[in-house]
Amino acid sequence: MSLINNLKMGIKLMILVVALLLCSVVVAGIGIGEMRKIDAQADMMYEYDMLALRAAKEANIQLIMASRSLVNMIFAEPGQLDAAKQRYAGYVQRVREELEKVRPKAVSPEGEAAYKEAAESFEGIVPLNEEILPLMGVSSPQEIFQAISKVRDEVNRADDAMSALGKVMADEADARSLDTTATAASAFIAMCVTIGVAILLGGLLGMLIGR
Repeated sequence: MSLINNLKMGIKLMILVVALLLCSVVVAGIGIGEMRKIDAQADMMYEYDMLALRAAKEANIQLIMASRSLVNMIFAEPGQLDAAKQRYAGYVQRVREELEKVRPKAVSPEGEAAYKEAAESFEGIVPLNEEILPLMGVSSPQEIFQAISKVRDEVNRADDAMSALGKVMADEADARSLDTTATAASAFIAMCVTIGVAILLGGLLGMLIGR
């Protein structure tokens, strides 16, 4: 303390300014670091959660549309049968495309398991439906309905698997959202503590310098 008291006023003020600047740098560093974490988590929420969740739900919708298209094909006019088959093939292709969007995002063990079940169950019903397509326009509606009813359990299994995949992706999105909220809260607390310490240090230095 006697050393500080013996210093010139200009040097004392310089010490105070340097100390406050260091505190400001620490506060800014904490803020920038935490904001980068939040930004990275926000990007991950968009890419891994929102897009993957939307793709999982869209795959389920396209599966339902494919099943309906297969049933509606029974009542298609002969001249419309080829177009109806093309619509069905389009729905099948879109299911695969949406599932492919989910695949690289399902990185957790639960996500990988749910994706595998959804993809395998869907690919399991495709060849069964392909066996029904040649019956269209040839067999009676009753025979076609019987053939479709035989694969109904597999279709329901695929539907349930895709619903489960969507739920897993939604749960992971909720967990990541909570992590982002916690990061923001910890950043706010850390900055408040650092600012409080800076104010206290500045006051102590001011008292020492002013003596």
